[in-house]
Amino acid sequence: MFAVNRLGALGEVAAVSSLWETAPVGGVPQGDFGPMNVPEDSVFVMGDNRNNSEDSRSFGALKKEQIVGQAILIYWPPQRIHLLLPR
Repeated sequence: MFAVNRLGALGEVAAVSSLWETAPVGGVPQGDFGPMNVPEDSVFVMGDNRNNSEDSRSFGALKKEQIVGQAILIYWPPQRIHLLLPR
């Protein structure tokens, strides 16, 4: 979901391939995606395994009202371990 921080003010996302500065472990990312406009009441979600994830690239933007969970902890990479404050 780190890509959400890279969305434009109106929800326009750059081509997903441009979000990667280096190739992920295990090889070069496959395919290209974007641009895509994300409605204000929605979010663009991405899996952590780009080449093998079903995420907004396959099912589209997710309405905020459909989100039922919340991240509480960042544990990777180890030097960035910390609790997230509730919203």
